[in-house]
Amino acid sequence: MTLTFYTSKKLILLYYKSFFFLVYVIVWFSRSAEERLQRLQAQLKQLEEGSDPEYLKKVRDLKVMMDQRVFVAKVFRDYEKDMANEEFKREKSAAVQQFEAKGMELKECLLNDLHDKRKAYDQYRHNIDLSSSGEQDGFR
Repeated sequence: MTLTFYTSKKLILLYYKSFFFLVYVIVWFSRSAEERLQRLQAQLKQLEEGSDPEYLKKVRDLKVMMDQRVFVAKVFRDYEKDMANEEFKREKSAAVQQFEAKGMELKECLLNDLHDKRKAYDQYRHNIDLSSSGEQDGFR
């Protein structure tokens, strides 16, 4: 195959088109990379300032989750507090009943002891009266 002026001109034209296309692609990629870099830098600046929309959305979602967990924790705390108060009231009531029962038992025990001592004292007095009346009657 011999190169003619016409075919060599076509080849040179094809070479230049390829070269310009390659330059265009390189420029496009470099601009695209620069634009991406600028977008990422802008996004980083927004993150540092705390104004990035995605960041703010995630913060709002986390705040909602935190509020829900705090609410559930408060409800559970109140429930546990109520249960502890109920248990305290039951134990207090049982202690008061036990105290009153023990008091009644001690009172009965003291009354019985007092009654027994009174009987013993009355018996002793009766015996003394009998022995002293016997002495007076001349029974020595």
